[in-house]
Amino acid sequence: MRRLYSRLAALDSLRGFGILLVVLGHTSWSAGLVSWIFSFHMPLFFIISGMLFHERQFLDSFKRRAIRLLVPYVFFGTVTLAYWALIERRLRGDEGSVPNALANIVLARAGSDNYPQNAALWFLPCLFVTEMLFLGFFLLVNKAGSVETKTVMGGGLA
Repeated sequence: MRRLYSRLAALDSLRGFGILLVVLGHTSWSAGLVSWIFSFHMPLFFIISGMLFHERQFLDSFKRRAIRLLVPYVFFGTVTLAYWALIERRLRGDEGSVPNALANIVLARAGSDNYPQNAALWFLPCLFVTEMLFLGFFLLVNKAGSVETKTVMGGGLA
């Protein structure tokens, strides 16, 4: 079966570089290096995602992105929640509430206080919402008739 698309090696390399920066940023002891990496490493993934944007109908894109982003988020969130609730919470004497931790997954609240078992997952629902907002705005601007209307709407985004 032939592939209908080709991968862009430069974007794959850039994505790999971004992943290395995430690891380095979370493991480095140098405050200056961490500050520098954190200034751009996550926006890099949003930029790459935008470069790979393809216009689709909203519902089709919603389904595709939900499967690629939200299903893994819910799966890994549930697995890490179960591990945290059954094992880690007891071993560390954590007083965190299981219903609160579950609510944090549903509401996609991240951070060590809100989602101690796997705060790194914040990126998946954030990227999903950002992509859906962009697609909705993109479709709305393209539906507008005149170039002037598109320019005003596009300028409102900036």
